[in-house]
Amino acid sequence: MKIFEKYIKPRFDELKVEGLEYLLNNEIKKADFIGLDSVRLLSTAKFINKLQRAFKLEFSTGIPSKRFFTQFDFYTRPSVMNRTKLSDNVTLLIYHSTASNDEARSHKMRLDSRAFLELHGLNQYHANGEQVELNAKTLEMLNFIFQNKKQAKLLNFDFAFDYKEQAQICYDYALEKAPFIAEIPNARPSHQRFKTCLYIQKAQIKDGYQAPLTPLIQNIKLYNKQEKNKLETPLTRLEFCFLA
Repeated sequence: MKIFEKYIKPRFDELKVEGLEYLLNNEIKKADFIGLDSVRLLSTAKFINKLQRAFKLEFSTGIPSKRFFTQFDFYTRPSVMNRTKLSDNVTLLIYHSTASNDEARSHKMRLDSRAFLELHGLNQYHANGEQVELNAKTLEMLNFIFQNKKQAKLLNFDFAFDYKEQAQICYDYALEKAPFIAEIPNARPSHQRFKTCLYIQKAQIKDGYQAPLTPLIQNIKLYNKQEKNKLETPLTRLEFCFLA
């Protein structure tokens, strides 16, 4: 929660902050653990080079799995993706896609002058169920990234509500934790990954992109955290992708 308060909230205008805080505090059943898990930003190539030099990053390059963009995600699936581990749990991803190319064109710049930058795994657990503390390198990088507002624009972030209980991964469970979901027009629940993950999102696609559920929420995901991360204790995660 400290990361969210320090880095994410300052990027919102006053009206959005009020809406977000109301949702977090009043519309979702209190969880055993909450926290920011992932952030996605649109960055300049110049800033990424600066980041790489400052933290002496070494990337591996590979083809992203189809699963990474199976849900008509925010951006067209990239052909290659650069990744590096900041710790056992936190991964930094950098890639180009149709959307980053469009952004570069709008500024009449080279196509490789814009790229997406993502940090994943910020809210994770040890096998015994205790939360993992972020290491100094990750905290320093978060500070470095969010101090450069002009060169790294926050697009969206995943915020997790974790419940210490075994649950059936279904729409009814999501409604039990967040009843307001039932009031979102055209929200469509669908199972993925052998019914171990439930997505709640808009059915329609606009200009090749998944339409957001609301002006504040891109989509919602429910899954068995214990099974996914081989934890010793039950944990079910309800995760909201919020739009900045």
